[in-house]
Amino acid sequence: MAAKDTIVTFTSRSLEEILETGGSQKWKLRECRARYAKYLVCARHKYGEYGGGPEEHKTGFLLGKISGIVPAESDPSRYLVQINKWAEIDVPELWQGGRNPVRYATLEELGIDLEGKEWKSVKKSRKPGVETELQSRNRLILNTAGDSHLNVAQIIRDLAANLGVKADAIEITIRGGKAA
Repeated sequence: MAAKDTIVTFTSRSLEEILETGGSQKWKLRECRARYAKYLVCARHKYGEYGGGPEEHKTGFLLGKISGIVPAESDPSRYLVQINKWAEIDVPELWQGGRNPVRYATLEELGIDLEGKEWKSVKKSRKPGVETELQSRNRLILNTAGDSHLNVAQIIRDLAANLGVKADAIEITIRGGKAA
């Protein structure tokens, strides 16, 4: 079975608003699943608070290439799924989800073929080029601030902050003797 490489959102925001903000926003995401997503697919929620667009209810209308996932400006506990390229799609009854307006799928499951898609650039993004929070949590960056030695306690605190756990949940084991 192929990995779920697509985030599908059930949104009432218009295509124009999605493109202006650089993606689809204010979603609660499962980090363990979202970090592998390459594509965003938006399906029309015709009866939501933002009024929607001209597409029929549940119709897939946008396919985007994910360029980042960052905290939403108006609610940092939710995420903006950024895109840098997009293509129009028209997939009736694409949304088959339940109460949660986010689901994870593959393009194949959704009946979307990349062949022949006319990709357009997203001209504007509120946070261009920002590494996703999900990516940064998976990358250990040690900042020694010019010190010639590493402070293990600080490394543990930094690692805990990056992983979103308490420092006492981290154990470091060093095996072996001195390097030759």
